[in-house]
Amino acid sequence: MNTTSTAVNDEDQIRAVIADRAAAMHDRDAERFTAHYAPQMVKFDDVIASLVLHYLEDWGPTLTELRRVLRDGGRLIVALDHPLAIQAINLLAGRRTSYLATYSWSEEWTMDSQTAR
Repeated sequence: MNTTSTAVNDEDQIRAVIADRAAAMHDRDAERFTAHYAPQMVKFDDVIASLVLHYLEDWGPTLTELRRVLRDGGRLIVALDHPLAIQAINLLAGRRTSYLATYSWSEEWTMDSQTAR
């Protein structure tokens, strides 16, 4: 007995229907968020981007938006390196560190002759 729906039985059609519904849900949720939060949207003292930026091909639009919601003098706190990756790098370099220990370090990045630390 064939239980496949005759209305949508092609995998490409199924994917298209799912994509359309997901897009509609995303649009609706984005509209709800904007309607609720935009009127009282304020600048933030701190903006945190933890383990997400390295997935983006172009950081420009995201950094522009983060700057927009960050107050003057505010801090952008970014974590790019996954703790397990750092643990592996330390092990490969012959350093015996504890995954559960707390370490403090900072890096300086220079872009267009501006340095961020």
